[in-house]
Amino acid sequence: MDTGEYRVEPRDLLGENFTAAEAGPVIEGQRMAEFVVHPHDIDPALTTGGASTGVSVSTDKILVDGAGDLLEPFGMITGFMTYRTTEDESRSLHVSVARFPTPEDATRGPGRARIRAGRQDDTAGK
Repeated sequence: MDTGEYRVEPRDLLGENFTAAEAGPVIEGQRMAEFVVHPHDIDPALTTGGASTGVSVSTDKILVDGAGDLLEPFGMITGFMTYRTTEDESRSLHVSVARFPTPEDATRGPGRARIRAGRQDDTAGK
């Protein structure tokens, strides 16, 4: 079978600096990533960047501009983010998903991040 550029070897999570305790959350984050709409799917011109794309068990790597600290009190378990810009950097898109322990935590944490971003009128979680 020709898998193209897709990895066929199992991931070495410890070699990627994840602890043994983080293995389950990392695997869940990768599973969630399979359902993310990536920036280039929305706008084919968004093809540059991506160094920060991937799974994280750290809130500071899921949201931009230091907003990850807003998720800290809600116990984020894992997340996935992807980011792309146009070649001239005139447009960009950052897509993140996160898993929380409870539906309530999943509603309140991201809601706080939206408020910090100046989107107080957002109806998320209502």
